[in-house]
Formats: sequence, C-alpha cells, structure tokens
Amino acid sequence: MKSKILFLGCNYNEIPYLENLQERGFFVVATDINPDAPGMKIANSAIVCGYNDFEGLDIAVAREGPEDFNMVFTASAQFAHLGASYISKQLGITYPSMDNLRACLDKKAFYPLFQENGISIPETLYIRNSIELKKALSNYSAETDFYLKSDYSKNPNHIYTGKSLDLIKEEIQWTPDRYFREYYILQKTYKGHGIRLNLFPNGYELYDFETAKPIRIEDFPQFQEYKILELLSKLSKNLGMKSWLLKFDIIIGKDGYVVLDIGMDPPSRMKRNWEANGKNFVDFYLDLYLGS
Repeated sequence: MKSKILFLGCNYNEIPYLENLQERGFFVVATDINPDAPGMKIANSAIVCGYNDFEGLDIAVAREGPEDFNMVFTASAQFAHLGASYISKQLGITYPSMDNLRACLDKKAFYPLFQENGISIPETLYIRNSIELKKALSNYSAETDFYLKSDYSKNPNHIYTGKSLDLIKEEIQWTPDRYFREYYILQKTYKGHGIRLNLFPNGYELYDFETAKPIRIEDFPQFQEYKILELLSKLSKNLGMKSWLLKFDIIIGKDGYVVLDIGMDPPSRMKRNWEANGKNFVDFYLDLYLGS
C-alpha cells in the first residue's frame, strides 16, 4: 500500500508539491474549502474542507482511515499550519505545536519571543485602539517615521507607514478581522538594508528584499558580528522547526540589525531564483519536510 499523506490547500501554487508527492509514490488525500480548486482534481482522493476547519479535518481523516496516514503537509498560507498541527496530533504524527505556530503568526507574540532569544527588534509599542495610538505618537516629534501593522497582518493588509503626524490622521482599520485580532504594533522605522533570510538545515540563502536578487553574506559583516544566523537557528530549534525552511525579514543598519518578521510558507524569491537557474526547488523543499 502506498504511504498516505494529508495535503492541506490545493490552489495553483500548491500543485507542484502535490504532483511531486505523487511522483514519489504517495497517495495524496487533498483538502480545500473550494471543491473546484485545481489540486482537488488531480489528488488521489479529495475532501472539501478548509484548513482551519478542525472538525472537518477530523471527519476527512476518519473517512480515509486514520491509521493509514504517514504525514501531513501544506504549502498553503501560513494559517494552514494550525490545521496541520491539530490533525497531526490526532494522528500521532510529529509536528510543531499550535502554541509555537501561533507565536510565529502573531506579531504581538513573536516580537517578545525574539527578544527572549536575544534577537534585536525595532523600538516597539503595542497599541489596542486609536486613543493609545495618539498617546504613543504624542511622545515623538511630528517628523518621526513609523510602521504600524496589525498583529496578524499580511502585506498589504493593515500595514501603515508615515510620519507621526500623518499616522494620527490616518484612517486605521480598528474593526477586528482575520488580520487584526487585538493589537497593532507601532515601530519606529529602522534605517538600513532590507534582506530576506531563508534559513534551513545546514544552510541559508540571502536575497535583497527590494530586488529579490541573491546577495552574499560576506557583504554584510553584521551577520557574523551579531551572530544573527546562530540566534535564528537556535530560535528555529526552540520552535520545533529546525528541519523546516523559515523566512526572516531583516534590516541591516550601520550599527546593528533588527528582525521584522518570520514566515513559514514557501519562499517565493528563493523558488523563482532556483527555477531560473534550472534547480528543482520543490524537490528540495519536500526533501526537508520528508526528512529525505
């Protein structure tokens, strides 16, 4: 019998991973909230269920036979990892905990987590409403530059930039939704060079955040001076994600650095670069998660 894998999310971007798993001999049980999602048509078995529908995932697994599953995988949105973690626990499959996953999704959680692990972040305040925002901004000059982003923001949703005086006048989304749960994060703009670090077991790749071109670590001595790779590798291990590929948004300044974000979904810059150079990124990515 083929090894069975539960595959969460079946849009166009996920198809290469689904097809690759089938080529490796897996029996792919696909789930998606959209019955017409393209991956649902090519999976070995398809069940209409969203990745955040835990009850639906339970039903899907029960229908297929829980004892037959060897793995749960997603290359979908970061939120899909919560469903993957939940159902993995039900199946007795190792997966990062839901608490650790939530810590990577919620900026109100991961900035303190960064600090606890010795990782530098920008000057940061946590804001719950417009009154708190105005009070916080009143402590700075009108010309001070800021980023304001919601706790679960995903660019471009609920991200605002500007000077202190301009942000006070900005119409901020204060109604809770998928991207704003409870807090906004107010950060003083940190000047420097924006870099995307893709960190994986026994390696890493760096990309210019604006141009998406690969860059050399030797051009940024701050990585060695502040032991950035070591700190972020330790964080990955503490999160139970040492075998994963994690994305970190970093700004390298003249006298230091800050880390702005952590991501768990497949890195688009790295994937495009590999494909442009004839390298099979999907193979590499799946090898990491399959432990090949």
